[in-house]
Amino acid sequence: MTLEYYPFFWGDYGKKTTHLTSNQHGVYFLLMRSIYSSGKPIPDNSRYQVGMAFNTDQQHDVDAILKEFFFLEDGYWHHEKITEIMVKSEAEYQKKVEGGRKGGKTRATNAAAKLKGKSSTPSRTPSRRASKTPSSNHNHTISKDIEKDYAFNGHVIKLSDSDWDKWTALYPRVDLYKYLDERDNWLAREGRDDGWFLSTVADLKRKFGS
Repeated sequence: MTLEYYPFFWGDYGKKTTHLTSNQHGVYFLLMRSIYSSGKPIPDNSRYQVGMAFNTDQQHDVDAILKEFFFLEDGYWHHEKITEIMVKSEAEYQKKVEGGRKGGKTRATNAAAKLKGKSSTPSRTPSRRASKTPSSNHNHTISKDIEKDYAFNGHVIKLSDSDWDKWTALYPRVDLYKYLDERDNWLAREGRDDGWFLSTVADLKRKFGS
C-alpha cells in the first residue's frame, strides 16, 4: 500500500546534501519519488531509467547518489529513512482507518438505539443537537456545542456525523476515510483551510459523481 502524502524532513535533507550539484539533487528526488510512489525498492537494472540518466555523466550521478544514500540488497536499492517513514505513516493511517470504522459502528448502533427508543416511547422527545450553519463566506462551520465531536477530525477537515452519513450514502463505493485522510493532508500541505467543505464537495463530485 502507498499513500498520496508522506512527511518530508527538509532540515535533515539539507544538512546531508549541501555538497550535491543541482543535477544530483534532481536525481535524488527522482529516486525517492520512485520508492514513495511504488512502495517498492529500485531494481538495480532499472536505476538509470528511474533516475532519467541518458548519458554517461547522468549515469555517474545516479550511481553516486545510490552509493551515498541507498543500500543494495538482493538486486534492489533501498533507502533506510524512506522505509522507516513509509512504515510509520502507513501504520498511523491504518490506525486511523480502524478508529474510523469503530466510530462508524458506534454511530450506527447509537442511531439504531435511538430509533428503537423513539418507536417504543413515542411520547418522549429526544434532545436535538445544535444544527450546523454555513458562514457568510460559505465556509462550513459547526456550532461550538459540537465542534469537538466529529466523525472525521483532521488538520483541516472537520466533518460532522450527519455530513459523514450523507457522504457515505452518496458514495457507498468510496473508502471515505481514506479519501478524507489523503485530502486533509493535501489541504494542510497546500494551506487551503478556507472553504474546505465546499471544495471537498466539488472534488467528490468531480472524482466520483453525485
